[in-house]
Amino acid sequence: MASGLKKKTELTWLSLLVIMFLSPRFIHAMTPAQLIARYKSLHQPSVKPNLNSVSSQCLQSINDTFIKSSSSQDVTRIIDATGKIGAGILVGNLVWLGSYDECLSIKTTHYCTVAATIIDPKHNQSSVLRWGVCLPKGCNEQDIASSIEFLLDIFHIKTVKVYGSTVYCAHESPYTFGSIFTIVLCGILLVLVIVGTIIEACQMRKKDQRLHIYEDANTIKPIINEDTPLVNTLSVEKENHLITELLLAFSVRKNSIAIFNTSSSAKNVLCLNGLRTISMFWVILGHTFLWPLITGNLENVVIGLEQLHFFTFQAVSNAFFCVDSFFFISGFLVSLLSLREMDKRGGKFPVITSYIHRFLRIVPTYMFVILIWTNVMPHLSSGPLWYVNQQGNACTSYWWTNLLFINNFWPTQLAKECIGWSWYLAADMQFFIISPAIIIPLHRFRRKALTIPFGLIMISVGISAALAAVYRFDASLIANTISGGHRDPTDVMYVKPYCRIQPYLVGMMLGYLIYEKNFQSSKISMIKLVLGWVLSISLGLACVYGLKNELNRFWTVVYLATSRLGWSVSLCWVVYVCQNGYGVFANTVLSWKFWIPLGRLTFTAYLLHPIVLQVFYSGYRSGLYFSTELIVYLFASMVTLSYLAAYGVSVCVEYPFANLEKIIFDRVLKINRRGS
Repeated sequence: MASGLKKKTELTWLSLLVIMFLSPRFIHAMTPAQLIARYKSLHQPSVKPNLNSVSSQCLQSINDTFIKSSSSQDVTRIIDATGKIGAGILVGNLVWLGSYDECLSIKTTHYCTVAATIIDPKHNQSSVLRWGVCLPKGCNEQDIASSIEFLLDIFHIKTVKVYGSTVYCAHESPYTFGSIFTIVLCGILLVLVIVGTIIEACQMRKKDQRLHIYEDANTIKPIINEDTPLVNTLSVEKENHLITELLLAFSVRKNSIAIFNTSSSAKNVLCLNGLRTISMFWVILGHTFLWPLITGNLENVVIGLEQLHFFTFQAVSNAFFCVDSFFFISGFLVSLLSLREMDKRGGKFPVITSYIHRFLRIVPTYMFVILIWTNVMPHLSSGPLWYVNQQGNACTSYWWTNLLFINNFWPTQLAKECIGWSWYLAADMQFFIISPAIIIPLHRFRRKALTIPFGLIMISVGISAALAAVYRFDASLIANTISGGHRDPTDVMYVKPYCRIQPYLVGMMLGYLIYEKNFQSSKISMIKLVLGWVLSISLGLACVYGLKNELNRFWTVVYLATSRLGWSVSLCWVVYVCQNGYGVFANTVLSWKFWIPLGRLTFTAYLLHPIVLQVFYSGYRSGLYFSTELIVYLFASMVTLSYLAAYGVSVCVEYPFANLEKIIFDRVLKINRRGS
């Protein structure tokens, strides 16, 4: 009898904790006594309570906390810290997080986040309710899930589903071997940076002293005769020892000068600096809007999604074209620089050497960011959604796919990739690997070989059109994600090289045309100039703003198949006229020297900016209310923080390892020359 009463009491408290927050009838209850009285007045379920799936430890801790506890204040604080229904449910407020810090301040409780799936069977849609609960530490994730599932069942709530894998309780992340290794590695890099900087400072001081002696020597009159030659040069620098040279590669001063140096030669295509940096800003802008949708802490998600239909917001919702800008720039530079290098080598293309150089240039920073994301990220913050978004880190299983640059093929879902945004690096490397098959014929057969990239573009358009038609994708990537079709377009088209290669090939073709003219300006008539600008601007606007109105099936397929080609052709004209001196205002803006250092930091900023976004959004203690002003302020903050982080990683990792590669290659080259 006593045992049955005890279980009934425990069921009462479990029921109250769940039902009072899932039913509006309970939101006015203030104290535990009032809540119990309110609960007793409800219709009692006919199903016999069965709490066998809940651990005895959890039941005992609930009994000790709520029934035997002498402190009613703690009980009130527990209820106060648990999330409750807020205003704005009809505009998507399904983020009821409660007070994370208040819950953790109670010694006997811990904070857990329940991700409950709410099903809408009429429209075949579902939403996720994120509910923060404050419960005794004796209850684990499975206990909470089992309790909620049982109570939803006996109260016949069929549209809400909770599974054990969707309950996340706050906990201190353990320091694994990987965490310790990454922290030690960061410490070693920091020591190398300090030592390298000190060595360079000492060398600069000695150099200044020697220059001072040299200047004094030139003021002494000849003591033999006027024909006696005076030594007018002084060997200020001598070849460094290999160890010293390797340490100097980590010097902050040396690497900072390399980053912030704005000098350029006549053969530099300066407008690419502005294009690259503005595209990176665009990436951050798009992710600033999308990230709270991913982390799930947007309180008015319906209002946020309605912004997608506004004309002025199309540049944000279609920010995906910024990646095509990167592909275009990459293809242009690979083509132009490789063709010039072949001229120096008598028509030979160093295929293996270029592959090795590319791999060594990218991998150190790339792998460092993966280490940070996998091993350090869990320790960078905390919060109601922090542990939810830390689950399922794919890098422990799939880091090797990133190292092999096949992560846009395996795993087959973008959501399961290690640092999913790195699909771009995989695609870019794949394009680079096949580029010699285009560059070598271009150098040998000249314009006739342009049929190769042109033919590949047509094949890519055909594949994209076929996939869009077969899977019936929407033109908007975000719309596809919301509709939740049976196949995700990001997995089928968005990350696949055969659908994304069009801008890269257009860039290669333009690179050849610039190379062929040897940077000599071409005369463009006023009519051609006006028509070119009209076509370029029209194509660009059509790509970005063409989805303002819903497209029919035919035009949707056309858009998905050709929009990236249209965008790259638009950029092609801009770069071409800027390089030929007809860019006027566009060239002035894009070639501004301010962009040069930022352009050098773009690669690292691209890798790091999602970490900055994740720390902010997942670590935020409450829901966010979408507004244009919020996005603007967050965008400015994220750009600033991302580039500051990029500078730090660049001077400590990217540039030092690039210096090491150059030192080693130069030494090997000298040895080979001596041997020959």
